[in-house]
Amino acid sequence: MTNSNLLRLFLKLIVLSVLVSCLAFFTNKETHSRLAAAAPQALTLRIESQPQSPLQFSSTNILSSDPFSPKIEFTVTNTGAKGIRAFTVSREVVTDAGSRRAAILTNLTTQRKVLQPGQSKSDTVNEPYSPVPISSIILSIDFVEFVNGETWGKDAYKSGERLAGQRAGGRAAYEHFRQLLTRKGSSALLKAITSEGDELVPPQQNSPEWQDGFKTGVGLVRLRFNRAKKEGGLRGVELELQQPYDTSERRPE
Repeated sequence: MTNSNLLRLFLKLIVLSVLVSCLAFFTNKETHSRLAAAAPQALTLRIESQPQSPLQFSSTNILSSDPFSPKIEFTVTNTGAKGIRAFTVSREVVTDAGSRRAAILTNLTTQRKVLQPGQSKSDTVNEPYSPVPISSIILSIDFVEFVNGETWGKDAYKSGERLAGQRAGGRAAYEHFRQLLTRKGSSALLKAITSEGDELVPPQQNSPEWQDGFKTGVGLVRLRFNRAKKEGGLRGVELELQQPYDTSERRPE
C-alpha cells in the first residue's frame, strides 16, 4: 500500500473516531436529559397564607416522600377566642398533569374534644395512589364551626351541608334505635345495631353533600352502639341511647 493510501486511510479513521465520539456525547446528553425529566421532583409541603383564620397550622411533616403516594402529618391550633367544634382542612395536590383538591372534615363530637383557644390537634393523610408523581401539597383551612354555631371560611367543600346531614342522620339513628327498643325489646335492638341493613335512608330532596353526611352520621352511631355493646353489653347500649349525637346537642363525653 502506498503512502498516499495509508494517509487517506488514517484520515478516514480520524474522521470516523470524531463522528463516533460526537454521537456518543449527544446520545449520553439526550439520555441524561430524559432521565432528569423523568425523575420526580422532591415533594414540598406548603401552607396557604390565611392570617384571618382562627385555626392555624402550627407544624407540618412529611412522613413518607413516596412521590406516587406520600404521607403527611399536620397540627392545627385554635388561635381564636372561641371554642371550635368542627373544621375542614383542604389539600391542593399538584402534579405535572395538573392539580386536584381534597379535604378532611373533622367533627369534634364531644365537649371533651372541642378545640378550646390555644389547644391543638394533629392528623395524618396518606394520599391515594397517583399515576403521575406528586410534586407539591398545599394545605389550607376551608371551614371552621365554633361552639356557638357560627362559621368561618369559604367552605368550598360544603362542610356546612355535610355537617347538617351528618347531624340529621345521627339524630335519626338514635331515635330509630330508641323506638326499636320500646316496640320490640332489647333482643331486637342488639340484633339491629349489628345489622348491615339500610333501614335509614336520607331524604332525597337534600343536596348530595347533605345526603353523604346523613349516611356518615348513621354509620357513626352504629359504631358507637357496637362499641357500647362490646364494652358494656345491653346496659352499655341503653346508656348510649340516652346520649345526644354531638356537641350541637351538648354531648358531654
